[in-house]
Amino acid sequence: MNVLSTQTRWISIALAAIVFGPSTNAADWDTAEITATFHSTLIDDGSDLIFPSIIKADDYFDSPLAPYYLYTSPHAGADVRLYTADAVEGPWKFHSTVVNEAIARVDHVSSPHAVWNEKAKALFLYVHAPNAQTVYCHSRDGVHFEFGAVCVTRDMINEKIHFKSKSASYARIHRYRIPEYRNTWTMTLTANGGKNAQGLQNNAIVLCTSDNGIEWTARRPLIDDGNGGQTYKALDASWLPINGRNYMVYALRSRAEEGTDRVEPVHLHISEGDANWRNWTHLEIFYHAKSGYPDNGTARGTALIPFGDGSRLLYEAGQNRAARVALLTVDDGATYGIPPQ
Repeated sequence: MNVLSTQTRWISIALAAIVFGPSTNAADWDTAEITATFHSTLIDDGSDLIFPSIIKADDYFDSPLAPYYLYTSPHAGADVRLYTADAVEGPWKFHSTVVNEAIARVDHVSSPHAVWNEKAKALFLYVHAPNAQTVYCHSRDGVHFEFGAVCVTRDMINEKIHFKSKSASYARIHRYRIPEYRNTWTMTLTANGGKNAQGLQNNAIVLCTSDNGIEWTARRPLIDDGNGGQTYKALDASWLPINGRNYMVYALRSRAEEGTDRVEPVHLHISEGDANWRNWTHLEIFYHAKSGYPDNGTARGTALIPFGDGSRLLYEAGQNRAARVALLTVDDGATYGIPPQ
């Protein structure tokens, strides 16, 4: 792949976000130099399971149910589910619903992301509850959760983006210090707005930062679709550090299917940015969604597995309301791990 030619097809806007234009012809896209390969399906129990997140439970709890905990949820409804396993590859067993509408205090809860907060000595589980805000719940054992606080709302991010968002959801959280903000925690989330004059929905991936994982500041868009008139929109961004460099993996959905019966593949794409998470360059396709099982043309919701050698990612395989949890491995030839701070 010629990176220079890629850069000429993709332009930047203010605040160093990526805009998908002017060339958005999928036929022009190439495979990125850094790619992932399908490894296996981890959970497919007939449920609609999205946005998986995993922890190594025996790193944090004295008597865990199993060495590994995986959190996921249906796209609709109000329940976050815990699965346990003796190995990342499974088999995974359903244990219980750990966050519901009574705990989250709303009638819709989804997109869980779990991180251990050392200062609080607790597991923080971030969810959107409902779509207009991201909140956190906390637990001492990874099984029994209590409501924590609202972290980010759509009103907070609307001050930082060029459209009025209806959501602040699908957050991924990483312990990464951005030099210009000197923060401890970094969040990426998806902001979806109303439709423009062309009937297309505005969309952006937004950066937020925090010192304690509880109080957050919305900063700026990272990956942006411009003024809502482009052909594709970015979803579900997740950080991927390789060789001491910063990459972002995210799904691109075609706008051609909005309001129609048309369904186009949703592939995973990758971009590279600097230490401040600015100046992103689109490197094209990271993983081609399989047309058949388990993807059925859709791959999204990636999450870096935050232990081991850093070469594996969870992802959401399958179309909306019929998804399952699967595993990717980043192809050989790279050294994985958190970039030096």
